Amino acid sequence: MTKVLDCTLRDGGYYNDWNFPLDIARQTIASLDQAGVDIVEVGLKSIPDKTCSGLFKYCNEDYLGFLSTYSNTCFSFMLNVKEFIEDGAIDRASLDAIIRPANDSVFSMCRLATHFSDIDTLEALHSYFSDRGYQVGINLMGISLLTGEQIGRAMEVVERIKPEVFYVADSFGSMLPDDVSNLMTQLRKNYSGAVGIHTHDNQGLAFANSLRAMEEGIEYIDSTLTGMGRGAGNLSTEQILLWLQNRSDQKNKYHSSRVLDVIHDYYGPQQEKFKWGFNYVYMLSGLNNTHPVYCMELCDGNKFSMSQITGILESIPPTDRSVFSKTALTKSIQKVPKQIHPEADPHALPIFSLAQNSSQSSTCLIVSTGPGINEYGEALNNLINRRGWQIIECNDTRVVDQFSERLTVVLNKMRLGEIIAENPNLADRIVTGERTYEGRVDKELYHFPYKIDDVEFADTFISIPDFEAGQYAISLAVSLGYKNIYLAGFVGYEEGSRNEIMEKYFADLHELVGDLCLISITPTRYRNLDHQSIYTL
Repeated sequence: MTKVLDCTLRDGGYYNDWNFPLDIARQTIASLDQAGVDIVEVGLKSIPDKTCSGLFKYCNEDYLGFLSTYSNTCFSFMLNVKEFIEDGAIDRASLDAIIRPANDSVFSMCRLATHFSDIDTLEALHSYFSDRGYQVGINLMGISLLTGEQIGRAMEVVERIKPEVFYVADSFGSMLPDDVSNLMTQLRKNYSGAVGIHTHDNQGLAFANSLRAMEEGIEYIDSTLTGMGRGAGNLSTEQILLWLQNRSDQKNKYHSSRVLDVIHDYYGPQQEKFKWGFNYVYMLSGLNNTHPVYCMELCDGNKFSMSQITGILESIPPTDRSVFSKTALTKSIQKVPKQIHPEADPHALPIFSLAQNSSQSSTCLIVSTGPGINEYGEALNNLINRRGWQIIECNDTRVVDQFSERLTVVLNKMRLGEIIAENPNLADRIVTGERTYEGRVDKELYHFPYKIDDVEFADTFISIPDFEAGQYAISLAVSLGYKNIYLAGFVGYEEGSRNEIMEKYFADLHELVGDLCLISITPTRYRNLDHQSIYTL
């Protein structure tokens, strides 16, 4: 009989940096316990670092005592093997610092996630955790990348170790049901123990592949609530539980309806926010064995259209696809041609001329759509009325609508179409690097070309390091001659590492423009951005 392992709090953490609210984590675990889920993987045990990741990246047991109140399920954690390998040997000191003996732990199981390249370290790691009383599972990632010879070699190691369960992970969501059957046949020839499968939904086949695995006699199935997981996500827990409870041999074991409240309260809204699940580009990545983080980075913030994302993914060299590389992604973004108007000259456009002739032309205010900007709407309007500065807004903020001479910069072609459809009169104030857009208007948009590269200013284009409307707006203002630039709504991210590109942009900007005064007048997380309260101006 197949066992269900839910890994929502582990795999779902790739979207929220493992910052699940504690009350939601409690509700999640209680719901899964009541639903009859056999194993709940609570998260990772990772080496402490300098990030502000959430509890479920580290599974510090000083904060997890509440797990002992649940009796119907057992709890596991996952270890990324590569994190604990040093010079080809396991880093016992790092393990000892975070691993308790099982008889003093809320966990009874550990799963070791490994790539084929680290397969020879598994025996020592298995012994380490077995000696401490844990059931040990092994997850071999990127199974679709391996040759038959490599799979056979891996199975020799696993057969010798004899873990509680050996998992295959379809990390890129590239497998078909027949691939699952063929793989199971190959595994059974070389391995006599229990087998599990971890499916990804890039092609919309996570459920079909899991059903085929069960037909082939697999013993363990991974799933997450609403499929929440890296990239396109996984098999949905509520889906597999509903299917299992309608099988005659498991009618009374699983109760899928018990997870619906927490899905309504948290996971449904999170899915709306982060958009995991099948879409065109995730399927493309699955077909090409492309690491899901490429898609996650490109889809974040709705910066690119689907056609742009497709072009970027297809331009990533095959040798760089299976392991995420920020450098490879940046180079591929630079290869995608931008639709630009090569003769654009901002100084010749009427609205720019008006800005340049202003009595306070050396100062402008750039307003972005960061969280909480509406709270400063009244103060911003007060400030603008008193100071008369030129206003540049990123997309349509709706907080400076009364100022008809504002400029609205938009980079995303789909967002451009939405803004024009909602407010056609805004078209004569829009500045964009895009030459085409979704929808039609009678008035011509203003265009100023840009490219993705190191920070640069020229008479006919600007260069910015990332596809960010905020960077475009600031560089545009600098190219127009503004030396005093105030920023509102440039909040940044809670996760500090996500701010690094913007912070480097600010540093490069100051290096190129030595007399530039760039100040945030609303709260910001960017560490190298000067800050002054709006209420002091």
